Amino acid sequence: MLRRIVVGFASFLAGSPRYTRFKRFFHDLFENTHKPYKKYFDILMIFIVVSSIFLLIQEVNHDLPPWLLFYNYEVVTVIFLTEYLLRMWVYSDIHKIIIDENDKSSFLSHKMKLWPLFWKIIANKLEYVRSPAAIIDLLAILPSYRPLRVLRVFLLFRVIKLLRYTKSLQSFMTVLYAKKFELFTLLIFLAFIVFISGVLIYVFEGSGQNENITDFFHALYWALVTISTVGYGDISPVTVEGRAVSMIVIIAGIGILSFATSIIVSAFTERLDELKSERSFEEAENLKRFYLVCGYSSMAQMVTYKLKRQGFDIVVIDRDKEKVDQARQDGHVAIHGEATKLHTYHEMNLYKVERIIAALTLISDEVQNIYITLTLKSLSSKINTYARAQTPALVKKLYLAGADHVLYPFESIGKLAHEYIQHPIAFDALTMMIEGHQNTSVNEIPLFKHDKPVGKKLKDIDFFALRLILLGVKRDGVFIFNPGEEFLFRENDIMIVVGKVHHVSHLKDVVLIRKGKNP
Repeated sequence: MLRRIVVGFASFLAGSPRYTRFKRFFHDLFENTHKPYKKYFDILMIFIVVSSIFLLIQEVNHDLPPWLLFYNYEVVTVIFLTEYLLRMWVYSDIHKIIIDENDKSSFLSHKMKLWPLFWKIIANKLEYVRSPAAIIDLLAILPSYRPLRVLRVFLLFRVIKLLRYTKSLQSFMTVLYAKKFELFTLLIFLAFIVFISGVLIYVFEGSGQNENITDFFHALYWALVTISTVGYGDISPVTVEGRAVSMIVIIAGIGILSFATSIIVSAFTERLDELKSERSFEEAENLKRFYLVCGYSSMAQMVTYKLKRQGFDIVVIDRDKEKVDQARQDGHVAIHGEATKLHTYHEMNLYKVERIIAALTLISDEVQNIYITLTLKSLSSKINTYARAQTPALVKKLYLAGADHVLYPFESIGKLAHEYIQHPIAFDALTMMIEGHQNTSVNEIPLFKHDKPVGKKLKDIDFFALRLILLGVKRDGVFIFNPGEEFLFRENDIMIVVGKVHHVSHLKDVVLIRKGKNP
């Protein structure tokens, strides 16, 4: 009977979407850095930890108000204990263990025994309890136990607990952990030198020669203070032999400190690019909509400069470290990586299409341009891609790869040069509008379902009063130049208008009612 209840309850939990969502929420709250609410949880926990440490320190020589005592001993303890239990809960799924054991028993045609199953569950949870992070969390609760003031020594673990919520400290510890072998070797060497020098100084100065060295502990204390080059001066050798040992220990201390410094500096140097990339991914993660530029070529620099001036956020991916640094100097989020690799985009959550405006593939390598286009389209067919072609043959290949727009600069430059030669004044006027001189620009304005012009005729929209010029409308891939008064606007039409920037803003805010919206 009990076995049926246990298996039935486990099956219920496994098939409950609400339970799964509930547990996933707490898992993301504790571990998933991509979730925005984790940041606020970390900030809250940092405040609680720091405030509790401050109050415990203040209580040593001051009387705290009752409400602060209640907060420090009841509220903080409950929060820490609740977090500890929740982390233990999300560490593993007990119901999966029960279901797996039941399936194994059914397959082997024998009855499932509950006590071995319970011990297996307990052993599974003990794996978390024995982990260093869980031990720190548990010991951080002890300073709140008031009857035993000696437990306040565990206040140190509340400081260490901050590592859970501070990514910078986590990165620092990761760098040190990468050099654990070198640092451990150095620590053994340091302990050996301290012990040997302590023995020598005790032999030379401990037999009544030095009144400050009365036991072996004082000798070890002197050795550690001397080798660290601190030199408090409370214990000084008085014999020739002791001073000779001091000279050797001081030289050894300088060498050990230099070696330790070089290990830490080299570790950070090795990890610097990786840390910068992680930071760039986090910055890209915080952007709601941005242009992704794959390859920071000279053409890309001009494009991003214009987009930046218009207020768009830019994320650059390039395999050339110098170009990545240049992009960062230009004020963009830059990632050092391969734009052709699928994992690059998964790390920055590019698969969330609502966070992308467009992707510009501007690398000169033709094969890589095709690979980038294919990679982006494999993530989402909705991503709007612009690819640059170096040769006419590549244009068709890029369209076949899924590019929405292909830029063939040599053809475009030839056409522009022809227009400039034939009509230089008209060309200058168009160039001024495109570049935004005199606060004038050419704008694409898509029409959505609830916009006022949808379902109305051109004559019903007084563009003259709006101080705008309608060049034409693009509908179903066809551009209709200078439509007549009876032209009927439809949903998904794209109006091409020319005018002052503030007049275009007035059109969006008043006529289209776009103010404060991101359609």
